[in-house]
Amino acid sequence: MKVGHIIYYVFIVLLAAWCFCLRQLNKHNNERYRRPSRVLKIILNFCVVGMVVFALCHACSCVSDKKAKLDFSIESFDFGNIQKDSIYEGNVIITNSGNASLVIEKINPGCGCTTVNLSKEIILPDDTCKLTFLFDTKNRTGKQDNFITIIANTDSLVHLLQINAYVY
Repeated sequence: MKVGHIIYYVFIVLLAAWCFCLRQLNKHNNERYRRPSRVLKIILNFCVVGMVVFALCHACSCVSDKKAKLDFSIESFDFGNIQKDSIYEGNVIITNSGNASLVIEKINPGCGCTTVNLSKEIILPDDTCKLTFLFDTKNRTGKQDNFITIIANTDSLVHLLQINAYVY
């Protein structure tokens, strides 16, 4: 039995008990029962409202169980030692390991020395796409650490791919 069904049955039982208690409390109209009956009515109302809110929150969370998940074939791409004034190409495979479609909303290269190309922007569950990037070493020397930022419809929203190189 699913949790949603259990919540539904508990809600029905609580609602029936609430109606029964209110009917019984309305029978006693003398002063001796008035104050305790008001307190009991307030408690029952809070219980019913709380159960409704809990059921609605659970229903909303059940609807959104499908999520996209972005995974890189490697988290950090290292070109190693490369020459100055050259263009180098790198590739990374992006996999959607979630159970909803992955939508790549935006890709930001870390600097003007990097250009990116994505084979597709919508990746179905258990599917992949290829991210190709070009790294231009013109006017660069020494250790280079750059990032490609990917914004997607995942829990973390932003994903970073690090690009390392040593230009000589």
